[in-house]
Amino acid sequence: MFENYVSLIGRTNVGKSSLFNMFLNDNISISTSCKNFTVDSKVACLCNSDENCFLLSDNAGIREFNDVDLFNKIKKNIFYYIKNSKLILFVISAIDGITFLDIEIAKILRTFNKKVFLIVNKSENFNFYTSNLDFYSLGFKDIFFTSSSNNIGIKDLLHNFIVPFLKKNNFFFSYKKCIGNFYFLKDLKVLKNFNKSFTTISVLGKQNVGKSTFINAIVNKNRLISNNYSGTTTDSIEVPFLYKKNKYIFIDTAGIKRCKDFSSKIEFLSIRKSVASIKNSDVILLIIDATKDISKLDFYIVNKIILFEKCFFILVNKWDLLSENKKISFKKKLKFFLDKIIYVDYFFISAKNKCNLFSIFTSIHNIKRLLKKNYSSSILTKILKKVINRYKPPLFNKKRITLKYANLISKRPFRILIHGNRVEGIISSYKKYLINSFSKYLYLKNIPLKIFFKKNNNPYI
Repeated sequence: MFENYVSLIGRTNVGKSSLFNMFLNDNISISTSCKNFTVDSKVACLCNSDENCFLLSDNAGIREFNDVDLFNKIKKNIFYYIKNSKLILFVISAIDGITFLDIEIAKILRTFNKKVFLIVNKSENFNFYTSNLDFYSLGFKDIFFTSSSNNIGIKDLLHNFIVPFLKKNNFFFSYKKCIGNFYFLKDLKVLKNFNKSFTTISVLGKQNVGKSTFINAIVNKNRLISNNYSGTTTDSIEVPFLYKKNKYIFIDTAGIKRCKDFSSKIEFLSIRKSVASIKNSDVILLIIDATKDISKLDFYIVNKIILFEKCFFILVNKWDLLSENKKISFKKKLKFFLDKIIYVDYFFISAKNKCNLFSIFTSIHNIKRLLKKNYSSSILTKILKKVINRYKPPLFNKKRITLKYANLISKRPFRILIHGNRVEGIISSYKKYLINSFSKYLYLKNIPLKIFFKKNNNPYI
């Protein structure tokens, strides 16, 4: 995208994610004392003014892995950000001192010929007068002492050294080129700005269904670390994408699993963040593995999406691995599964082979078009009359419930208010009939609809 990165580089568990959060004054990256937690790189846009912006990246710790394939993928990703950075923030730990791996990383950084700030983190109890000379042995003259846990030295580093360096060397770009939310530096404070010029798409599903592979296939590069083992993605990662002049943010999420299967508090936080991404998204893509049966967990995820009243689609991944007979059987199961929930589009895809991926954008465009339409009270009331003429409302206290007129409360989420008498007697089955009927007449495919009722004050109206 750009070559204006300021990248946090270092071995594992030195506080890179904590520093990343402190720079942004926002807990967007999960920070933990657990080693080897961060896998994917997380990027945020910081702006000193409208035309002075840069990208800050939090990267996985450089370390050894038992899994050679995973190690090579993470190493390649880290080297990409080093290569495309204007400034490297090389983070080490004051508590651990200089380790052999720190020395090896310093050697690697020198081969890239990049400007490096050495950040000695966890230095709240550090004796600067007796030990700081040791850190110069790494070969970097710009050394800064910080404590992310106590917020020491971070504002000074950002405002008095990082921003002036980028400004002096003209390494900024305009915020208009930044796809996504950005953070504005003002009066030594960091304020989050919500950019509404893009569509946010969360990719949800169980573990190892191909969420990261799907996003990599869409953006046509290995932006996310994908692996055959479940649980590779540990945090929610935003990936910007420009398609036919439309801006999108894909959010890759940790695989959702049952509460009783949580192995640690950190796993719980990862999955909780995945569920929270539903709330902050415009569209949800639920990926289901075609090689496995549709489970109660898939049903649980769909109900969560509907609870948040979000537009969504279902993507059946690994479709190419099924025989023709198994495809027919799976379609029957999927139809039965969806009949219980909502009128929704589904796509049969292969993320690995990049088959049938971009058809989702047509449906997303249709959703945006539908939400821009004007739904006047007269149009909704005409639909209401047709619906109740077909099946009249039930009796309540031996009197017929009367529904008079309808109006739109909001489009995001899509809510309709129906006015009438004795509406407290509406039963759930009739309410579901009204929801399905309005969805059909308004062509609200993939858009969850909620209907509310209001009792008229005048019973003679």
